[in-house]
Amino acid sequence: GASAHAQGSQDQGQPQSSRGQAQSSQQGAGTLDKSLQEAAQKLHAANQAEVQSGQAALRSAQSSEVKHYAQQMVTDHQKNDAELQQLAGRLGVPLQGEKFTEKQKDAQDDLKDVQGKTGNEFDRAYMKMMVDDHKKDVKEVEDAAKDARKQRQTELAAFLEKTHGHLQTHLSEAQRVEKSLSDTGMAGRSGSGSTSPSTAGSRSSGTSTGDTARSGGTGATPSTTPGTSTPTEHQGGSGGTGR
Repeated sequence: GASAHAQGSQDQGQPQSSRGQAQSSQQGAGTLDKSLQEAAQKLHAANQAEVQSGQAALRSAQSSEVKHYAQQMVTDHQKNDAELQQLAGRLGVPLQGEKFTEKQKDAQDDLKDVQGKTGNEFDRAYMKMMVDDHKKDVKEVEDAAKDARKQRQTELAAFLEKTHGHLQTHLSEAQRVEKSLSDTGMAGRSGSGSTSPSTAGSRSSGTSTGDTARSGGTGATPSTTPGTSTPTEHQGGSGGTGR
């Protein structure tokens, strides 16, 4: 239900952005240099890719922790893309172009590989993709924000700087969840004869290794962490939308 609602919201935002860009293109076309226009296109593609992959994870992920992260990606990147479209409309910057198409194709290829997996393998592959994607996006947006400052594009620079902070939070969360999945997997593979510290305590209290793996897989305890970061990011996002 959440993913369907998210997709519906995204679809509704598209025509508005197209009209906004058309209305302001005569006034603002050419105000940004090519590198900044390309950076905006790549961010647009990245936002759409994170929404699409997040919706796929909501359908296919096994871990509740991974699903929680995926929902955060859908919500946050949808909000960021809506703000980007509004800003691009005011500046007369087209978000469809060569760089958008290139990044979109790469993202679709990566997602296709992840969707070929199931269960725990899907969870690990999705979180690895999230770590890799956000590492690249953090760097690209950071560079674009610096360029925008140099060119005195203050509104765009402020938006990119805020986006950079959100992406860093997403990256940290992705790395934490990926490590949590890895630790859980190691506990499950250690076997009954192992003296691994990660499962020794469970065995001494009569809990089986399988139970340890299953309880770790629920993500019940660590799943509270991503939720704490979401309101902060959304408050920043809503402020941008209001502008």
